[in-house]
Amino acid sequence: MLIGSKLPPHRTDTTYFNSGRAAFAFLVGEIVKPSKVYLPTFVCWSLVSALERRFPKVDMEFYPVDRQLRCNYPAEVGLGEMLVFIHYFGHENTTPLPGSNGVLLEDLSHSYMSGIQRKGDYVFGSFRKVLKVGDGGFLSGRFNPVYEPSRKLETWLRYEATDWRDVREAENMLDRD
Repeated sequence: MLIGSKLPPHRTDTTYFNSGRAAFAFLVGEIVKPSKVYLPTFVCWSLVSALERRFPKVDMEFYPVDRQLRCNYPAEVGLGEMLVFIHYFGHENTTPLPGSNGVLLEDLSHSYMSGIQRKGDYVFGSFRKVLKVGDGGFLSGRFNPVYEPSRKLETWLRYEATDWRDVREAENMLDRD
């Protein structure tokens, strides 16, 4: 049985990260480098936290999302700006601004295994939202990031959790790192 090879590993059109927020932060800090990011009002706090902590000079603006999860996108996303749109809980959301000059970032965290056709300039997500895993994220496309060191203590705590307080602390640890 072959368990190793001298050949380079097969490369895919996906780059993997420790979390979805790490994929998001890599995209913001290394690829797009926007001056402003538009986020929906119904968004995981981890994205907001990542922007505030790692990119304090990037402006944030929120656009409304109604109770039916319909988004009221901004009229225009300018050059050097980025809009994040989310397919909530496996339901395809409308695509914002097809003629936009800005970058469209599509969050497939809740819809990774759905049949939704990807329409954003970049697509990212977190595996924890759809799979029973402690961590993991992805960004569509071949990138060569320099990964920051991590002891993955939040993953260890999530698997060793005895009640919801441990799980909540594991999530807080992700927000801090």
